[in-house]
Amino acid sequence: MKETPPLLDRDLENHEAVVLLLKDEEGRYLCLFHNKFEFWTVPLGKAEDGQTPEDAASAEAFEELGIRVSRLAKRYQGTRVYCRNGNHIVTFFHVFEILEYSGVPENSEPDKHAEMKFLSTSELRALPRTSDGTIMLLSLLDQVEAKLVGGCFGEAFPAGSKIGLSGASGAGKTTFAKRLADQHGATLQTETVRDWLMRNGNLRYAALSAEQFRDLQLSLLDEYERSKANVFDRCPLDSLFYAGTVDGLLNDEFKRRCLDILKGYSAIVFFPPYSDYLLDDGVRVADLKHQASVAANMLVRAYECGLDEKILIYDHCRTIDENICELFAFLRRTGSI
Repeated sequence: MKETPPLLDRDLENHEAVVLLLKDEEGRYLCLFHNKFEFWTVPLGKAEDGQTPEDAASAEAFEELGIRVSRLAKRYQGTRVYCRNGNHIVTFFHVFEILEYSGVPENSEPDKHAEMKFLSTSELRALPRTSDGTIMLLSLLDQVEAKLVGGCFGEAFPAGSKIGLSGASGAGKTTFAKRLADQHGATLQTETVRDWLMRNGNLRYAALSAEQFRDLQLSLLDEYERSKANVFDRCPLDSLFYAGTVDGLLNDEFKRRCLDILKGYSAIVFFPPYSDYLLDDGVRVADLKHQASVAANMLVRAYECGLDEKILIYDHCRTIDENICELFAFLRRTGSI
């Protein structure tokens, strides 16, 4: 058996990855045989600093296939957490289908890839080993086949369940929470950071002193502990992460309070970064790379604290209602309802 290739420094960093789907007339997917790992995979690569996922996808298409992309469609977004050298590493996968391009696809990196060919869905599913990028494609196909839409619309929110929302700012948490309240009868604990900032002099979040930040986080914890709500638009996972950035705040008592609340949740819906909702409103930082870094490290903190079995990743390529259906299915799978 071939030895596992050594890890590089870039393999030990949180990052965004792009996956490329290019189909032929029979609906088969273009694949490359990866020399280093000895498996077939759809084309994929990492987004470099300063690149948007779309830019990275276009660059990867030219580098690996020799084509210039003129139109892409994002089909899926997935998140994976790895344990490497004792540390958790987060990768945000962006799956794009190439719809229009110029040039003829060819194997532009023969030293990296031994062969190129189109594989059917059944052939992809039969592969003994493949890349996580291909697994993201198969996850997308599973969703399409499962037809998750339906079966939960109008269904009452499960009595006794508690759901925490966490992740990147401007990624749709508030909209998701309101849909759960309006259409499914969930009681909602709204996000109150803005109210706190207003009460304390209309402060900007990024300008808070360490003392002000500490007061804010302690105030939020008090609210979480008192609330009888079903759904929390922001939850102690955020506090647990951000507290690590302020000296003296992440003490044993603060961590215990956060974890006691989080362990009482039925699920934590985690929102990866999403540019469509990200606006500079004086509270959040309107920079997608910053939000991706914060979200990745927040997810790492959840795994380090043993909360991974409670995490459900929100899929921005599904509708809000489809994500709600998946949440209810998740609660059923984990025995919460």
